[in-house]
Amino acid sequence: MTTPPPADQTPPKHAKLLDLRFVIAVMFAIFGVLVTFSGFTASNEEIEQAAGINISLWTGAGLLLLSGGFALWVILVPADVPEGHIVDASDE
Repeated sequence: MTTPPPADQTPPKHAKLLDLRFVIAVMFAIFGVLVTFSGFTASNEEIEQAAGINISLWTGAGLLLLSGGFALWVILVPADVPEGHIVDASDE
């Protein structure tokens, strides 16, 4: 079990940006916005081809929800930065 760093030592601010979960959340958000926009602009003919379901809209909404889940995970469980990468607050 690891102990939290002392109050005068904090992980670098860019550590959260390099967290793989954050990168995945951003990727799903970008694709989710694009697919959702595609769903809003779908014609009735395209919707009928998909058995009457606007599949792009539902898939885009799912991608945005997945992105939100990853973002929430990043916020609730911060990245574990190894001890050697902790900087003193006085160095910033």
